[in-house]
Amino acid sequence: MPGLRGVKITRFTRTLSGEGFYLMAEMSFDDEAALKAAMKSPEMAAAGANLQTFAAHLVTMLFGKEEG
Repeated sequence: MPGLRGVKITRFTRTLSGEGFYLMAEMSFDDEAALKAAMKSPEMAAAGANLQTFAAHLVTMLFGKEEG
């Protein structure tokens, strides 16, 4: 994927309160411009299409900016 700097996978083992999640995949980019370019790429389109084949109703996508 163009501009992708790193991927971190977390498998959750317990939920203390609220809706539980199974897995989190964090994808890191240098800046918002790199993220936007990646979101428009053919590779991201293919990844999204693949994800829809097995997790269409299970996925929550969040965007954030690290602080500190």
